[in-house]
Amino acid sequence: MNKDNSTQASLEGLLPIEIKNEMPVVDSRLVAETLGIKHKALMATIRRYQAKIEEFGSLPFETEVRKRDVGATTLRFCYLSENQAIFLGTLSRNTKKVVAFKSKLIQSFDQVRKTVQGQPFNQKLWVQAVKNLCELTKSTKETKREIKILNSRQTFLAHEISSIRDAQDSLTDEITHIKAAQTSLQIENFNPLFTKVRKDLGQMMQNYSIWYGMTTQGLYQILYKEFTVASGQYIYQQAKMANKTPIEWLESTGWILEAYDLAIKHFGIPEENQDYKGDLGNPDR
Repeated sequence: MNKDNSTQASLEGLLPIEIKNEMPVVDSRLVAETLGIKHKALMATIRRYQAKIEEFGSLPFETEVRKRDVGATTLRFCYLSENQAIFLGTLSRNTKKVVAFKSKLIQSFDQVRKTVQGQPFNQKLWVQAVKNLCELTKSTKETKREIKILNSRQTFLAHEISSIRDAQDSLTDEITHIKAAQTSLQIENFNPLFTKVRKDLGQMMQNYSIWYGMTTQGLYQILYKEFTVASGQYIYQQAKMANKTPIEWLESTGWILEAYDLAIKHFGIPEENQDYKGDLGNPDR
């Protein structure tokens, strides 16, 4: 059994208790031997209730290599604290061996505590513990101060973002008002021009009707479809909302200029007294 780097308290009739990482523990192999059971069975119980056992602290598992005449085998064992060993004992029926084990276990750990308490005060370990506590306190204070600074910056940035958004909203409203004023001014100033362009477009569509051998209604349908694609304005929907016909809506909004240019671009320039009849395809395309 490996007992390097450990302090062992072994008195007559008591279990050998070891100090591991400044914690008194008992070897699982000794527990199995005292209970009179196989160590393999004890380890199976430990694994089955490991989560419960580790509520009293983590289980330090170790492995021992045992050499044989041919090859070697490994044995997995662990060290149990007093509470872990007592809990493990409660999982067994109170036979004579189990009762004797519990009694020895309590007496053994109690003897170790008395032995440790009788040792001189370790000033070096105490000073190091105090230093560690001071460093932890300092680190905690610095962390709290940094969090406070970050919260302050976050509040400032949130205020700045809110101000920028307010300014953007105000600017958007101003632009909307300006555009509305411009549109109103353009319609008022150019209303006579829009009316004249509408009349010219109507005359031109009549010429197209003769030239292409189609009805003016069919030609207007083609023009409105092309206009919707080019401008993104759904002319029938817009006209319906304004309670106007499509041509009236074009005139009232000033879009009549774009419609006129689009008609020339799409249909060409009609010539009077020309017998050619082209093919515009399906007016509903």
